[in-house]
Formats: sequence, structure tokens, C-alpha cells
Amino acid sequence: MMAGVREAGETGIHVGTVLRDTVAVFARNAVAFTAVGLLSSLPTLALDAMTGVDTGRTVALVADIVLGLMIACVCQAMIVDAACESMARRPVRMARSVARGVKRALPVLGVSFLSVLFIVLGLLVLIVPGVIVALIVSVAIPACVIEDLGPFDSLRRSDELTSGFRWRIFGVLALFTIATWIGNTLVQALYGVVAPWAGLVLEALWTGVDVAVNAIVAAVLYVALRAAKRSDATEPSATG
Repeated sequence: MMAGVREAGETGIHVGTVLRDTVAVFARNAVAFTAVGLLSSLPTLALDAMTGVDTGRTVALVADIVLGLMIACVCQAMIVDAACESMARRPVRMARSVARGVKRALPVLGVSFLSVLFIVLGLLVLIVPGVIVALIVSVAIPACVIEDLGPFDSLRRSDELTSGFRWRIFGVLALFTIATWIGNTLVQALYGVVAPWAGLVLEALWTGVDVAVNAIVAAVLYVALRAAKRSDATEPSATG
């Protein structure tokens, strides 16, 4: 089992525990996590700034989507890898996380595409199935990154890990969704009263923090669910 992760009988999945662990992991490497989170949104921000340049809107849109998705997948895999290393009380080595992110970018992209597809299909049927699917796939990306799984195997692994804990996961995700909404509201409110450059800096920092924290929450849930599900020594290595 990963060092520093408590046994299931001692903790299980609790909103307070996930919140505390997420804050602790982020705080240990706040600058690096924020920078990587911000990096994932830079392609979109840069191309949005070029909207007045005659570069061809279709080409710009395609480039925005492709480049943005690939960089976002690399960054998300980097954060998940670094967060799991931090939870194991090992030094976070960004060079290792970068290599891991690049290696797992395409599988993460596949997981992201399938997750969104299934969630949207669930929402089209009824709202509740879409929410349930979102809970089922909530740790698919960490499973993909840490266990070297393909997209479909990652979804199956997430289904296995979340089984029996989905109401608690719903509580965790609802809490962080509310926190994100409050953060967005505060940033927008401050944006109107500070200097334009300060507003841009504030918005960029918040974007980096928001992206990083969401990836860390998934990693913390993944580690906690592995501990809760552990029943024998055959559990795959959490460090990949």
C-alpha cells in the first residue's frame, strides 16, 4: 500500500478527510501545481487573444481544440502523478511527472472523451443517469495514469473502485463544485474593482488553482478508494 495512506477500516471515504488531504497535497507544492494548472489553459487564452487577427477562425478553432486538449491531458496526468507521489510522502519530481504526463496523454484523452460522451448520453436520457455516470467515472483518469490502463479498462477500474461509495463521492464533488462557484464569483467581483492587469493576474491564478485542485481531488479519491477496496496483496502498485 502507498506509504502514508491509512487503512480503509480507519478512514474509509469521508468528505472532511478528502478535503483535508486535498488541501495538504496542494499546499506542499502550491506553486508547481498552480503553474501546471495554468499551463493547461494557456492555449485557449492565447488563441482567444488572437481573435482580432485574421488567421482564419476555423483553423484557429481547430488548433485551439487540439492543442488545448493535448496540453490539458498532459497537465492533468502530471498533477495526478505528482499528487500521488506527494500522498506517498515522496519528493515530487516535476521531471518525472512531465515524462509521465507525456506518456499517458493519449490514454487520458481517450478516457476524457469517453467519460464526457457517456455523461452527456446519461444527461440526455435523464439528469440522474448522467450524474451517476459522472460518479462512476470520477477516478478513471487517476486509474489510467497510475495503473497504465487503456481508456475502457480505466473506466471499468473506476466503476469497480467507486462501487459502494458513490453517495460519499457525490458529497465530495458537490462540496468542491460549490467552492469553485464561490471562487469564480469572488474573482469576477474583484475583477471589476481592481486594475485590469491585476484582474488578469487574479483570474489566471484562480484558473491554475481551480484546475490543479480538481485533478488533486480525483487523485485523493482514487488513493482513498484503493485503500478502502484493498483486500489482499494482489492490489496493483499505486505508483505505476
